[in-house]
Amino acid sequence: MQSCSLYSSPPLGEAKFPLKRVLSLPTEKNAHGIAIGETWMAFYTEDSIIAMNLDMREKLWTTKMKVQDYGDSFRMIKNKLIAVSEDQILLIDKDGYRKEISLDLIEAPVSIIKTQDPNNIIKVMSIYTDYLYVVRGSSWILEAYNISENTMMWKLPVGRGIGNVLYDSSSDVVYLITDDSIRAFENLSGRLLWEMKGTFGKSAFDSGILYVREASKDQDTYKMVAIDAHSQKELWIKNINIPQNDGVYDLAVINNLLILSGDMGLIAIDKFSGTQTWDLDNKATYGEEFVTSPVEFDNIIYARAIPSGTLYAISISDGKIIGYVRIDDTDFLGGMGYDSPQTLKNGILFNTKNAVVIYEAN
Repeated sequence: MQSCSLYSSPPLGEAKFPLKRVLSLPTEKNAHGIAIGETWMAFYTEDSIIAMNLDMREKLWTTKMKVQDYGDSFRMIKNKLIAVSEDQILLIDKDGYRKEISLDLIEAPVSIIKTQDPNNIIKVMSIYTDYLYVVRGSSWILEAYNISENTMMWKLPVGRGIGNVLYDSSSDVVYLITDDSIRAFENLSGRLLWEMKGTFGKSAFDSGILYVREASKDQDTYKMVAIDAHSQKELWIKNINIPQNDGVYDLAVINNLLILSGDMGLIAIDKFSGTQTWDLDNKATYGEEFVTSPVEFDNIIYARAIPSGTLYAISISDGKIIGYVRIDDTDFLGGMGYDSPQTLKNGILFNTKNAVVIYEAN
């Protein structure tokens, strides 16, 4: 993932960072991912999950589990942790009580069973308040589960071209984006509502609008499209000057902006008009790349970069760097995690090489 451009890390320490460090919780091992509850948090290492009380700032419990690093596999929903390994999905509460989600038994030919477990979890596509969407088995089958009822609603072969699964609670419709189509399904039954053919990539959903990257004939541009999910009408199309061999790893809607994260840095687009608002070129951040979603706190964007692991504070209005914090003298390629920062009531939380760090407003 590292760019071919000349790279040099920013200095260690903090420079004009708008928040104040209030706590550093040692993790002993690298924290790969973090989930935040109402009064507690959890993070996972290469072989365990550790829960911490945010009010008392002390450890609650530890459980052995190898959480998947791939996909949406570690989330807090209704103050309960959802953790996913290759073969199970667990619901864990603050007290450490575990409940397993019952996965449907996938049948497969004997030849497949001998070489690969057909019931393995390939990737958790997305988790919402009541629903979970997961790809399983050697045939890449998408399964939709009702979390509260612990039942599978429907399943669908999708193949390796699956991109995103996006759920709209207001209409109870789920959108499946693959590399050759966008399909809308009735969430409870899996009934197909409509389909749009095309060559699609990264996507996001907000207030009834699908934001999708579509293939462009020009190799030096990306094409972003806003689609009304109800009428399937294109609201705007924007060509962005990014070579298509530069990865765009994530899309995020923050306030009125659609933010693209990737090799090129960050690009902000007005979600209503498609007009490019600002461009945080990676030259401004020592040639770094952004592979996870940024977050917003107090009208400032916080974005994590690789390879240095630096957390940048960025003006939401013009994309200018306000400050940064870099704690570890090690880079991503040296084994440091690169999870997105998480927002708290009065600040943010993120992981370093060997600690979970909390910064709060002054």
